[in-house]
Formats: sequence, C-alpha cells, structure tokens
Amino acid sequence: MGEVAFTVPILPGKKEAFEELCRTLQGPKSKEVAEMLRRHGGTKETWFLESGPSGDLCIVYWEAEPPSRPMNEFVTSRHPFDLWLKAELEKISGIDFNNPPPMEFPRQLFRAGY
Repeated sequence: MGEVAFTVPILPGKKEAFEELCRTLQGPKSKEVAEMLRRHGGTKETWFLESGPSGDLCIVYWEAEPPSRPMNEFVTSRHPFDLWLKAELEKISGIDFNNPPPMEFPRQLFRAGY
C-alpha cells in the first residue's frame, strides 16, 4: 500500500474551525468519511494539527494504491459530501480543492518499522 503525507495551511483565526471540522468528520459525518475513503481508493487517512511560530498546518497522511488516487478523485468529484468537504476546507485553508494549485506530492525519504 502506498503512503503519502502533505501539509495544508490553516488560515489565521481558523484553528478552532479546523478542530470543529475534525470533530464533525470523526463524529456525525464518520460514515460519509468512510464511504469517501472507499470511493477514492483510500484505506487510511489521518490529519494532525501542527501549531508553530509561522502559523497552523494540517498534516495529512493517507494510504492508497496508487497514493495519488484519493486526491485526484477528490478534486474532480461532484459527490455531495465531497463538495461539502471541499467548501469547508476552502473556508479553513483558502485552497479551492475543486481547482487546487499545482502540487507535487512529497517524496518519502525515510521509513522505519518492524
């Protein structure tokens, strides 16, 4: 299974909205999230909040094969849940996930495990 991790900026003053979105996705919308992951070929997705002197970031990690599939399908999706989530993410990050800026996924340089 392929892995990918990347960051999404959180706009100033939107940290609490991000945390509320995470609670909503983990709670009342957890069934829709699981369906979205299956629909887009993902098996696991995790979001982390990193706060630092230069601002807040969402660190996204997911597993899928190929690793680019979930993002490629999410961006082009017209599914009602995906459209709702893209609108929420745009309010928090300023990124239009219907038409995101060009990005190259980070290269994994180190992995350890047992």
